[in-house]
Amino acid sequence: MAFLFARLIVMGGFGGLIVVVGQRLIGVQTGTWLIFGTIYLGLGLAILAGWDKAMRHRIRFAPENWKAASNPLLQGVAFGLNIPACAAPILFGLIGTATVSGSTATGFLMMAVFALALSLPLVPLAVVPRFARPLDRLADWLRPRRWLLGAIFVVVGIWSVWFGLFVDPVDWSGT
Repeated sequence: MAFLFARLIVMGGFGGLIVVVGQRLIGVQTGTWLIFGTIYLGLGLAILAGWDKAMRHRIRFAPENWKAASNPLLQGVAFGLNIPACAAPILFGLIGTATVSGSTATGFLMMAVFALALSLPLVPLAVVPRFARPLDRLADWLRPRRWLLGAIFVVVGIWSVWFGLFVDPVDWSGT
């Protein structure tokens, strides 16, 4: 519940800010898609080339205790700052509606409901950890098939970079 609350507050706050600063935040999100798309593409190519094992041993971006962050508020904030590119049609519809409404409360409420919809599927896994066992089995199955993960990263990276370069957010905002 703390994770859910933190994510709702962060994404709801984003929705409220949309109304205040308008379309400028769309450019920030587009830039984020470009950055993460490039990262995904690089990781995918590294995995396909077999360089991922060396990278896992040499690159340490975060302190060790961050890798096992068990604070649900911290996790909620982190997930609240990440809006997936696949949600762009919904996101731009929400941005357009919130901006046109001119109400910060409406923007907050719309993005908070969006965050709730993104987070609710995670609740059963948190409440009953054994529900996650099929996901653990899938991870075990994928381990010897790292090329598949690499291919997925490459496809998602190309798609995200394309989205950031060629999709005009104004066309999706309803304005």
